[in-house]
Amino acid sequence: MSWLAAQQVLRSRLFGDELPACMPGLDNQYRQLLELLHRSIVFGQSTSVLLTGPRGSGKSLVLQRVLQRLEAEADFGGAYAVVYLNGLVQDDTRVSLQSVANQLNQAIDQEQLQTGSFADCLSSLLKALKKGSSKQQSVIFILDEFQEFTGFSDQRLLYNLFDVAQTIATPLTVVALSPHVSVLELLEKRVRSRFSQRTINFRHAMSFPLYLDICRALLYLPSTFPDETFRDEWNKHMNEVVLADQGVSDSLRYQHELSHSIWELRRLLSVPICYISQSEPFVRTSTFLQSLSQPYEDGKMTMLRGLTLADICLLVSLLRLSTHHGNRPNNFEMVYHDYTKFAAGRVHLVSKTAAAKAFEHLLALRLVTWDSQHNRRGSRNVPKMFRPLCLCVSGKQIRDVIQNATHFPSMELLRAANALTL
Repeated sequence: MSWLAAQQVLRSRLFGDELPACMPGLDNQYRQLLELLHRSIVFGQSTSVLLTGPRGSGKSLVLQRVLQRLEAEADFGGAYAVVYLNGLVQDDTRVSLQSVANQLNQAIDQEQLQTGSFADCLSSLLKALKKGSSKQQSVIFILDEFQEFTGFSDQRLLYNLFDVAQTIATPLTVVALSPHVSVLELLEKRVRSRFSQRTINFRHAMSFPLYLDICRALLYLPSTFPDETFRDEWNKHMNEVVLADQGVSDSLRYQHELSHSIWELRRLLSVPICYISQSEPFVRTSTFLQSLSQPYEDGKMTMLRGLTLADICLLVSLLRLSTHHGNRPNNFEMVYHDYTKFAAGRVHLVSKTAAAKAFEHLLALRLVTWDSQHNRRGSRNVPKMFRPLCLCVSGKQIRDVIQNATHFPSMELLRAANALTL
């Protein structure tokens, strides 16, 4: 029944219960976060860090791997506690404080919770951890959906957590996760001044070879699998038969253009795994292709169809610059300059003011975002027109929308988009 054991292992991994053995492209982020939390636990250093990147880029995966590594360390038994808060669940300061008390197995005075200050309540909870121990226990606060916490009244939760993280008396580390690159701009000045300004960026762009490596890491059976013969045959079949098939490669490349999300890739790969059986112990290429070719309506395509001619032209200009300049950052001024060159004689040119409004519209729809890889501390002081940009849609999506559009001269734009090496 090796096929059943293999199915259980892979389903557990793809549905999120088990973490993959390796994380291609995320090693640097993994080492940074592991070193940071290791220093917090061993040396009692207090700090704060922000993990930022698009949804599905691997933030939670890296954090789970780091916590798993720390839990496996025998020397760290009972040396730290983890408190998990989600801005979509704990939507109030008092609710968050009650959740902290529950996760630390500490009782909290309800009268103090209602009438006392938040700082006093949090301080009493952290002091209670030291009772009965000669050494202060480190606390790791995980703030998922960090941008939601910025909407709390006076941002008291963030202010007090970051304030405690600056002290030596209580070893506390705050790990914040957010898909928004500019989330620090939502912090009040007093809160931002207490944040360590340490960020770990997760890549938005992912090359197709790296995408394939992640696919292999998700589909390969681990070295600990009990049946070594079946494991070797399975891994060889996946590498030399399924993933080597041209149709599978083309389908994965199309999915890669639609989305770089690891979560979305796991969802797609889980379907063919469910079809293996005793009579078919290995994944068939046809089943794999059928799963990848299922109708998938990307939300970005819906938004692209509703854009104006000026919006589409700016996207084409940014795509042209990204293709020609490679990894060099581009900003609005460069995009508008290219727009005036390529669109002249093809479409009606809009003024710079109108283009700036269209640009703000693209940012609001998150079809264009600020490039986290080129943003540095102090970038919030740079005018928006000069901040580096990142295109969040693929060339194929732009071409498809232009080709099927009926409300603007698609042939001229299509000719310009097809001239690019995408």
